[in-house]
Amino acid sequence: MEIVGGGKPVQDGAFESTVSFTRHSHPILIEVRLNNLADPYVFVFDTGALTAVSKQVAAEIGLSQGIYVEGRGSGGKAETVELVQLDSIMVGDMAVKGCGAAIIDLRRLSPDIDGILGSNFLKHFMVSIDYQREEITLAHGSRPISGQTEVDRLSFTTDMRYGFAPVVSCTVDGSIQAGCLVDTGAYDFALPDAMIKKTRAFSDGNIREARGSMGGGMFGDVGKSYAVRVHTIRIGSENYSDIVAQSHTGGDYVLLGNSFLENFAVTLSYPSQEMVLTPIRPFSGDKRTSFGLGLTKKGDATVVSGVWRNSGAARAGLEPGDRVVTINEEDASALSLMELMSLFLGDKSESITLEYVDKSGNVKSAVLYREMLLPPADR
Repeated sequence: MEIVGGGKPVQDGAFESTVSFTRHSHPILIEVRLNNLADPYVFVFDTGALTAVSKQVAAEIGLSQGIYVEGRGSGGKAETVELVQLDSIMVGDMAVKGCGAAIIDLRRLSPDIDGILGSNFLKHFMVSIDYQREEITLAHGSRPISGQTEVDRLSFTTDMRYGFAPVVSCTVDGSIQAGCLVDTGAYDFALPDAMIKKTRAFSDGNIREARGSMGGGMFGDVGKSYAVRVHTIRIGSENYSDIVAQSHTGGDYVLLGNSFLENFAVTLSYPSQEMVLTPIRPFSGDKRTSFGLGLTKKGDATVVSGVWRNSGAARAGLEPGDRVVTINEEDASALSLMELMSLFLGDKSESITLEYVDKSGNVKSAVLYREMLLPPADR
């Protein structure tokens, strides 16, 4: 896979460069320039993925035909994608020539997203993420990472299957050894389906199961969803307790998403394969809330993909396959997946009003309130 592993950083300018990003709950969006063109494009900053450009941008800048391979998102779904080699990708003043990229259809995510900036680009730099200031710094080389005494330093490996995504070691529930994929394209913690069934909470029956799918990756929804309260996850020298995690079907990795990473100043030194986490606020992983349903896009339609059992959505009678017509009186067909994520993730809205059509063609309405996904842990 020479295209995926290729690329050469340009070192004829600044030693480092800091750029701003935007983030409306999820995901992180950053401006990049392609093939020395003046106008920037909006990319998702995703350490858990291969760099990609949308089919529309590929046609616009006249990318030549590449080779076809199977691409896999961290959510588990796979599809055949075209791989090409870009002349250059530039973020701020940092550039890589000959970087590989997949060409994929990103309209499902948002028509305003032009691509994904993945780890096969980032692996050439020391990458610092400041969630508070909403800034990302790229630097050449692997100089020592300075920090306070309470920083956690972790070595990592990279996995080419996920575009050279960084993987750190972790221990779940004191005995389950696992790799954690550092994934800024994911929102929160997610455990492989097979692993979640080995947790203490699952064995004790302290789980929530969904009808249908409550999440997915770049290429579609997962098969079946569970949520559990993991007793402990040890990452580096720290134990994190009572963490609400959902299941995924994408390989063997625990996914470490932004709801965890945003509690730290994060530095990923790809050249030295070291991650440093500097705490900026206490991490609390037990407050995951939900409106009780998952949504997906089928063409222009917004459709219920899953419903948590015993949730407000389940009590209201919503079922997988129901078509949502309006959300808070806004045309649901006009909302992208990214706009839906912004509405559903975080705690900005305490309630939503839906008008929907059930599978029998009946038009119904429901008011859903944000609830704890799982009851609080016993202290």
